[in-house]
Amino acid sequence: MPSGTDSKTFEDWAISYDADVIACDEAGDYPFAGYRAVHAKILSRALALRPRRVLDLGCGTGRLTKVLYDAGIEITGVDFSENMIAVAKSKMPSARFFLHDIRNGFPPEIEQERFDCVISTYSSHHLTDAEKLQLVRHILHKNLTENGMLLAGDIMFPTNDALNRCREATGDWDETEHYLVYESIRPWIPVDLEVGFQALSHCAAVMTLRPAALSLRPAVPADAAALADILASSWQSAYAGLLPPALLETYTNRARLEQKFARLLSSSATTPHIALRGSLPVGLVGYGKSREEDLPDAGEIVSLYVIERLWGLGVGKKLLDTALAALSAAGHKEVFLWVLTDNPRARRFYEKQGFTPDGAAKDSGLNGAPELRYRLQLEKIKTEGMQQDNPPSTDGEISQKVVSEPKPL
Repeated sequence: MPSGTDSKTFEDWAISYDADVIACDEAGDYPFAGYRAVHAKILSRALALRPRRVLDLGCGTGRLTKVLYDAGIEITGVDFSENMIAVAKSKMPSARFFLHDIRNGFPPEIEQERFDCVISTYSSHHLTDAEKLQLVRHILHKNLTENGMLLAGDIMFPTNDALNRCREATGDWDETEHYLVYESIRPWIPVDLEVGFQALSHCAAVMTLRPAALSLRPAVPADAAALADILASSWQSAYAGLLPPALLETYTNRARLEQKFARLLSSSATTPHIALRGSLPVGLVGYGKSREEDLPDAGEIVSLYVIERLWGLGVGKKLLDTALAALSAAGHKEVFLWVLTDNPRARRFYEKQGFTPDGAAKDSGLNGAPELRYRLQLEKIKTEGMQQDNPPSTDGEISQKVVSEPKPL
């Protein structure tokens, strides 16, 4: 079996690769014992997602994704071997392929593209644990759709003891490769992710990663610190360059914000809602009766914040939908909010949700930055059909920027 992590090894191996690894699997030998079981498991999980677009990192000869391609799924493949890509291209002529070594980061051509499923089989062992972590973070934050999943199958071990047993039983252990050990990397995994790990042979396993289910609930006094963190980090991300650093630092002081939220949540005022991805607080929305003299019967969106790494993933829309449904149920026929004139991302978001500027403008009180008023007629939307939260994973395995411009608290 050829060894090495350079592309030349795989250029020479491309033609016989499929036959060689299957023979190794049939013999039950390291490093490819469990190879076909890994492919079968990943195919089963991928097809269950009903994906429209799949990215295969380290696609090799395309043996795995050919099944998805034949099912009508749009395939994008990445590999560092030109000959491997040539074989894959012969199997999937309409798929996209990029010649790229993922040890050098994510392919720039698709750096910001989102996929319903990202697959990586027998390629991550070329990356150190630090490089694996960096790649996974990029995929989860920039390349997965809201309900997407990362599926990785490779030479992996549940424990260091399992790795050492395999090493001791193997006469040709490859010291140039970096095998993932689940018990070692588990503490690195953020609490807002669902993770699954299943060993399929003495040296093969499948690992799954996806964003944890999103839940929304009314905030309680114990959430004051979490709400302060969300607001502070959102302001720092959204308003850097729009507000002077000293002013931004003043309004994002976490101790001050926590005190303000604690007082708010202990009062009889309208309770804000908090969004959690798993157990991680990721967003908030505040709303209530109008504070404007010329719109006394309207509802008002006072604040809407989502932490930066979840911008563009639908969290802001779900928070807004929750607020609109509550305001409609309270009898309001119209809702308004204020947004900084120089915040194009937020303005685009609200316009996409049906809000339109009504011509009113004023000084925001933030270093003279102007803001515009946006309004929405609630009778024009069906609040009872608001989008529901993502369902949690049930497979049983070890399984936006959107900012309105509220008055500072």
